[in-house]
Amino acid sequence: MAKILVAASAEPRSVLERVLAGHELCCAETVAQAELLLRKSAFDLIICTVIFDESRMFDLLRSVRATPEWQGIPFVCARVRT
Repeated sequence: MAKILVAASAEPRSVLERVLAGHELCCAETVAQAELLLRKSAFDLIICTVIFDESRMFDLLRSVRATPEWQGIPFVCARVRT
């Protein structure tokens, strides 16, 4: 079971929750929420949807790649359709 940070708005998040059932998911709707979760816990994977915090997916990616403790976490960009 992987611990996954899901950075997504409500609609795509519900799809990802169904697809990723069985894994431990922590969800964030803003870059600030995602960064707070990353500071508090270790994650095996980050999944960030294109429609995230007013299209700020790349802001989160830049933050993850600029923080040494988070650089090794795989970052998956996703476009989710219901």
